Amino acid sequence: MTDLNNGTLVTEPRPGQWTHYRQCPICCSSEIANKWFVKGFTIAHCNSCDLLFVRDQLTQEELGPYYEIADTEFVYNDPVNEENLKFYFRNAKTLIERQVSHGRVLDVGCSTALFLDVMEGWERYGIEFPSQAGDVARAKYGTNIHLGTLDTFEGKHGYFDCVTFFDSFDHMLNPLDVLAKARRLLRPGGLLVVKVHDTGCLYAKLSGKRLYSIVPPYHVFFYTRPSLENALVKGGFRITEFRHMAHILQLKTIPFRLSRGDRASFSYSIYRMLEKSSVGGIKIRKNLHDLMTVLAVKED
Repeated sequence: MTDLNNGTLVTEPRPGQWTHYRQCPICCSSEIANKWFVKGFTIAHCNSCDLLFVRDQLTQEELGPYYEIADTEFVYNDPVNEENLKFYFRNAKTLIERQVSHGRVLDVGCSTALFLDVMEGWERYGIEFPSQAGDVARAKYGTNIHLGTLDTFEGKHGYFDCVTFFDSFDHMLNPLDVLAKARRLLRPGGLLVVKVHDTGCLYAKLSGKRLYSIVPPYHVFFYTRPSLENALVKGGFRITEFRHMAHILQLKTIPFRLSRGDRASFSYSIYRMLEKSSVGGIKIRKNLHDLMTVLAVKED
């Protein structure tokens, strides 16, 4: 590998090559350094805003095949797991309605629309890639579900009271552009909700590059509280609440996450064993501070 910090393009032998960011995509600082090499991708750290990110400059077209593979996994969207996922979503709804009691909500990356399912009393909209999950969401909410990306969504400016990104913001290739689009879609004083992994927590620091969420290119940005707050403020939002919220998950989900998609790993073998056993369905309440939820309002 050659060093980009010395002005030379960093390359690695892989199926395809990409140019690399020369500046932090959020704060534009040149104080960035390669930190890890994971699954063929370079992870860089910004010393200025504490952001971790995939340094390879990818396109949505290049990511498409990865998401086609991910759509075949039957772990998170297992109907048995739906109530576990809704445990978090119901708590998120409570937080949201303390600030905005009702209105129009847009969930970006809505998957099978489980969050929208708990938002009774709201006018519900979602965005999801064309996929099995997207088809499920559209079967529930019809054309209120846009099958595509936020870039291709033609919502009216100022139309929504709340825009949410649950486990989707860290997939976005251009975070500041995404925030700008969300800001346009929100009414004055509208609410933005972002849930992502917290790579600044103790568990993440102990795990290093083996953290279950360091899975490029599915995740391309890895936030700490300071780096996420910096992005939101730069995007024109004022933070009103920050939470590390508990989740409920099945026991078998733990080794599945730890495998990070490597089906040859020991963790994945444990997952397969638990999948075939009733033990795998045991519910676990988890809060390692590895997931953070931030609420922010649109600044005028």
